[in-house]
Amino acid sequence: ASLYANNENQVADFAHKILWLLEHPEERERMGRFGYMRVQRELAWEYSVANLIAAYDKAFRKRRGGKLVQAEETEGERSRDQLGAD
Repeated sequence: ASLYANNENQVADFAHKILWLLEHPEERERMGRFGYMRVQRELAWEYSVANLIAAYDKAFRKRRGGKLVQAEETEGERSRDQLGAD
């Protein structure tokens, strides 16, 4: 569903790939159809949501020894708690 530009001469190769696609409408159609079906069958939100949520969970948790550790209270949180208690 895609063409890749050569790393050595990216701009010229990219332009060549665009021209090639313009000259081959049947390939554009095939690649577009393949890409669309891949999104529908593999990459749609419904297939990604569980992995994305797991990644967010991992990024926002602090783990020590395999257990979830609560973030330490910040100075600002302690100050707010103290003001509310007074």
